[in-house]
Amino acid sequence: MNLELVKKYELENVDFLMSCIAINQETIVALTTDKDRKYNLLIVSESEIKSIALDYLETFTKVENNPVLFGTNEQFGIIKSAEEL
Repeated sequence: MNLELVKKYELENVDFLMSCIAINQETIVALTTDKDRKYNLLIVSESEIKSIALDYLETFTKVENNPVLFGTNEQFGIIKSAEEL
């Protein structure tokens, strides 16, 4: 992956990187929060960077209830909280 592309992206809206996974050799997906504690997906590929705002707004004080990003077979998903398991 071209590191210059990642450096060009301004991370003004990213306050905290919660988790990050590699979907394939060219693409990573990161679960982030912004300063308002809203969750976002940041998808970085060789050619572009996309930010997708999630409409999941619930916040938790316990770490085990924070959303978790996972991936399998070049796909990804989000577990919203430990209660979903």
